[in-house]
This record gives sequence, structure tokens and C-alpha cells, in this order.
Amino acid sequence: MHTTENIDYRKLYEKGQLKIAALNQELANLKKLIFGSRQERFIPEPVAGQAVQGSLGLHADVVEACKITVDTKVTRQVSKAEVITQRKSTRDE
Repeated sequence: MHTTENIDYRKLYEKGQLKIAALNQELANLKKLIFGSRQERFIPEPVAGQAVQGSLGLHADVVEACKITVDTKVTRQVSKAEVITQRKSTRDE
């Protein structure tokens, strides 16, 4: 004997549409986490023992001992011609 089931295609269609909408929402959230602006992007916390990107793992005293630049203040001397030009431009205004 052959039995026929009464399949409600409308319910299956609606169920499929809900599933598609949920998957589209999940996809949008994942795209936002991956490609979003810096405030929206997910940046995981480093795990113990795992190197952090951009970190060389050096201690502060080692970095200070290897410092090769010296802080100097650079000043610029103004020539007489520049002073005269500046005075003329302020008079003209």
C-alpha cells in the first residue's frame, strides 16, 4: 500500500525564509566584527604565553639601554630678509 502524507509547503517555505533571515543577520554581524570600523571590530585579548602583535617582548630596561635617539630641540634662525618681509606684510594688512 502506498501512503501519502499531507505536506504543508507554506509552513516549510516560511520556516526556510526565517532561517535565511537569521543567517543573513548572523552574516552581517560577522562582517561587522571582521571588517567594521575600529570601534566595532572584535580584537581578542591575548592568551597567556601568546605573543601580542607589535610586541617584541622586550623589558623596559632593555629598551631604555638600547635607545639610540637623543631628544634635541631644533630652532630656526630668522634672517634679516625674512624679518623685513614679515614687517612689510603686517603693515599692508
